[in-house]
Order: sequence, then C-alpha cells, then structure tokens
Amino acid sequence: MTYNYGIGIPISESDKNKYLNVVEYNGKYYVKIGRTYNTKLEAEVGNVITVGVAEIKSEEDNGKIKITLDNPIVRDLPKASGFIRKPDSIQQILKLSQAHRGFVKKSANLQNNDIDNLWYNKSSKMNTDSEGSTSTQAEGQLDFTEGMEGTGIIQIHTLGLSEEEAKELKLSGGSSHIDLRLKPEGKDYWEGGEFMIGNSKYFATKFKKAIEDRGVLRFNFKVPRKSEQTKKPTIIKGPLVWLEIGVKEPKVFKPGEIGAFSKSFATMIALEKFHWKAGKQIDKNGKKHYKEFFFESTWLNKKYLKKLGWNLDKPPLSGRWVFNFVPIDNQRIWMSSRPKEGKSMSKDNFFAKDKKRHEVTGVVYAPLELDMDGDFMTEEDILQAERSFILDSGGKIYFHHMNKVNAIPVETWIAPVDFDIIDNEGNTQHIAKGTWLMTTKVFDENIWNKIESGEVVGYSMRGRAEG
Repeated sequence: MTYNYGIGIPISESDKNKYLNVVEYNGKYYVKIGRTYNTKLEAEVGNVITVGVAEIKSEEDNGKIKITLDNPIVRDLPKASGFIRKPDSIQQILKLSQAHRGFVKKSANLQNNDIDNLWYNKSSKMNTDSEGSTSTQAEGQLDFTEGMEGTGIIQIHTLGLSEEEAKELKLSGGSSHIDLRLKPEGKDYWEGGEFMIGNSKYFATKFKKAIEDRGVLRFNFKVPRKSEQTKKPTIIKGPLVWLEIGVKEPKVFKPGEIGAFSKSFATMIALEKFHWKAGKQIDKNGKKHYKEFFFESTWLNKKYLKKLGWNLDKPPLSGRWVFNFVPIDNQRIWMSSRPKEGKSMSKDNFFAKDKKRHEVTGVVYAPLELDMDGDFMTEEDILQAERSFILDSGGKIYFHHMNKVNAIPVETWIAPVDFDIIDNEGNTQHIAKGTWLMTTKVFDENIWNKIESGEVVGYSMRGRAEG
C-alpha cells in the first residue's frame, strides 16, 4: 500500500485572504502548497510529517501569494519515529522561498520554467563561469568510462545567508551541500555533482554515517542550465576556475552572483583535493545506473574541516564510493555511499556447503550492494522481504525462479552486526549488518549435483512489483 499527502501550512484567520489555495480544516486555516510523492508511511489527516524538498517557490498571482514546492519526498512520521519537531511557520516558508528566488510577478513573456534564468542572465560571464544546476534534472550523467583518471575537489557550498552570516562564516544559518568536481586527466573542464547534506552542522555526521555505518547520501549530478543546454543527455562541463574557489580563503558570493541566490549571500570553502579513478560504469537499458570511483586524498583544509567537526585522521572522500540510481517511492534518485571493503557476495554467495546434510548457507541479499539490475536495497527493505518470504510465500525454493525445488529453508536470519566469516575455501568474507542469510536443506539430488559441480552457486531473490 502506498500513500501521498496534501501539505498544508497553518496560518491565522486574518491572513486567509493573503494566499492562494487556502483551505479550512477543523476551524483552522492552511495554505495548501502541494502533494508529496508516494510513500509507504501511513499517516492521518492532521499528523505532522517530515518532508524533504528540492526547492520552495513563491510568487505573486493576482494580488495573492502562491507557494509551491518541487520534489516533495516524505522522510519520516515524527509521531512514529519519536523525533517530534514543530512544523515550519508560514514566515519560515516564505523566508526560504524568498532567499531562493525573490517574489516574481507573472507576465505574458515569463513562464514558470524560465524563473531559473532570471538572475543568471544578469551576468555576462554566465557561459564561462557557470557551475551548473541540479534543480531541473531527471537523471544525471558523466562522460566517463572505466579506467579514466584525474584530479578533483570537494567544497562546502552554503546558500541563503545574510551578509553577516556569510562574512563571519556562520554556515549553520543557510542550506549547504558538498560540491564534487572531477577533472579528467588532460582535459580543461570538470564534471560532477552535489552531496546533499541539508545544513553545515550535519556535514560531519552524514559523511561519517556514509563512511562508517553503511549509510547513504542523496546525490545530484550537475547539468547545464536551460539557456546552456545544447544536447541530450545534458552534461555540465565546467571551467577549471571552479576548482580553485575557496582553496586559499573562503569565497563569499553576493546576492545575484553565480553561486548565490537572488536575495541572499552564499559561501564556498574547499575541503579536500584528491586523485580519482573511475571504476565500473554500468548501464541499464541504455542509461547509467551505477558509477564507481576510487579517491586518494592529496590535500586537506584541516582548519575548516575541524570547524565542521570532522575527525582529521580520515579524509572525507578517501576510498571507494559508489553512486546508484535507485527506485525510492515510485521514482528513481541518485544515492551515494562508501561500501565496506571485502569480497563481493553478489555472484558466489554459497559460503558453506555441508555435503553430509546436503545443506548450503549463503547470502540472499546484502544492503547497499548493487544487484544485476543496477539497484540496491536498504536494511529495512531486506527485512521486509525476508519476513514476506517466510510468512507470505511459505519459504518456497525455485530453480531459476520458475520450477519449484524439493528443498526447505531450515534457517533464515538478518545479520544484527557486521562480522567476518571463513568460507569452505578458507577465504575471509565480510558480512554487513542487515544482510539476509539463509541455510537450505536440498532433497533434490539433481539440484545438489548442480551445487557440487558449481553450476548453482547461490541464491537469487524473487519478488513482484505492485503498481
């Protein structure tokens, strides 16, 4: 079962004529600003839900204020999670929208989808200095192939600041993301995207989770702005000047400049330089759904990393990172993570074979590991699948997902912690927390012979889609 919800911002009765799309519920007034994407979280009318959005817009329409939002994804239900937060007020919503765009009056020659270009067109250096946009992308791309190498940088980019906050580097006053810029060897441009962290105060905790706790970060690949798009799929090839911004000292952008909103200041601070190498770049149906990179740090801005609460013993981007275009709530979005090191279990995932008992033990599915369709599952997804296998399907085992096999799962469980095991061949393999493991007793001699010969090497999870 999936749900989507109308989002309303409470206002006073005296303000009900200031806004479009005002509704009344139980004697109170709300500005309706849109509906969320589909979600599995079930809520009731009047509940507070946490919704993440890419952008909030406000504009004047026939003398009233119209508020809309882009990419509204339900994050959690505070009542269920226990993290109760007071809803944002209409004043806070307006402040966010004004910081991003300012009020824009509709006119005959201005369409909604042109708003992105209003303040960028004020700069004569737009085409040479443009950093690219992520606000209109459907699916990001890179012009990279496996084995490519180069240099790069990550910078913390904070927008929506007052002049005082920007000049005194009070970054917690705005919204932050981490720009990733990758310069291929021998080229005079960079390509890249943004790690979405929300706010600078979450930088250390979110990257730490992605590195140490198998967490994931939302990621957006940069694409050219509308006036710069010349081909599809669109790819931003930015000028090298952006690789030096914020290195020697923090850069402050004034309102309306490239890198800032129209009504507020912004800052950019370089955090790390590195050498990179492209690993697997896997396509699915002609679209890249998996990108792998290896990073080796060459320079750290220890002063500002320390201010951001980072442990200087470990560079933020070092090691192997993967980027997956994954299905979440009936849409696909890019997610990034730094998986635990260790041998992949995706192919030969029977690590124990008991010839005497005709039993095999192996991994059914590991969290955040790419499968053959270019997708991955979270720990919660895997737990639901394991429970459904036992409770709904009765634990039936099939050969190639078609023919039922005379075999019974005698043990199925979810790994409660990370641990290492030694397989039948003496190799050490890593099992991540949240991995689904199963032991199956095989009564079918033909299937057991296929296991012994190596023709059958592991489990493959079967599922069904609900529309």
